[in-house]
Amino acid sequence: MKTLLGFALSSTLVSFSGSPALFAAEIVIPVAKDTSLIRESVCCANPANTNFGDSPTVDAGQYHHNSRALFGFTLPLFDSNTVVQKAELVLPVPAISGNIPASLRFGFTTGAWNEREVTWNNQPAITPISNAFFAADVSTRLDVTAAVKTIQSNGGRDLSVALDAAGQSNVFFKSKEADAQGAAYLVITTDYQPLEH
Repeated sequence: MKTLLGFALSSTLVSFSGSPALFAAEIVIPVAKDTSLIRESVCCANPANTNFGDSPTVDAGQYHHNSRALFGFTLPLFDSNTVVQKAELVLPVPAISGNIPASLRFGFTTGAWNEREVTWNNQPAITPISNAFFAADVSTRLDVTAAVKTIQSNGGRDLSVALDAAGQSNVFFKSKEADAQGAAYLVITTDYQPLEH
């Protein structure tokens, strides 16, 4: 394991019959920004106009706490020949109200947002993708390969994910402010072409 361009990088030599050896690289990218968007809650007054970018948790819920979780990542500058084989969003061990499995709607934002300025009332648009199930004290991995490949092909670097509660539950993830080691991160597996500096 070594650090490259600020990301953790591990590599494995892979060879195929009749083909030259390749390196499969696994790049770990920490979350760059995370926050809760809260429409209404028993926790506070006027939350829809309040920014929660420095909170210890990133919340997605509907049970007396209508909230959406946002996570933003800055992707590496891949070489134009790099092939992204797989990309996963990893959400470590959440706390869930009642400690029962919860269903969250998973999607991507279609606009920019600032961690210290975004609120429920000025949030970017969301494109929903699918539902994902979460259990208390268990890490969850969501496939974001297609999104990362699209961003790479368009020359972009920003991946932004949104999570909404799909049922009467509240899910609380650790924010990077509270626990950088316990916050969300990306794992991208490539064919290990050089990265541009």
